[in-house]
Amino acid sequence: MRVFSFGPESECMYDAAERILNEIERLRARLHELVGHAALSDPEVLRLSRKMDSLVVEYHRIIGSGRTEAASRH
Repeated sequence: MRVFSFGPESECMYDAAERILNEIERLRARLHELVGHAALSDPEVLRLSRKMDSLVVEYHRIIGSGRTEAASRH
């Protein structure tokens, strides 16, 4: 599903957002596996959780800049 599409810059942002979403999903699945046999305070669980948090922030930054760009064109 394309979140936005307004030209070459947006296509590049879309690709970056798509890669980030794929990585978030990969980390989510890995965390789900780990929590089945590791404590929530396990260093690996914490590391992956922090990584996923940073990717979610980055995703929202990209999506937000795409929406701002689109709004400024109208």
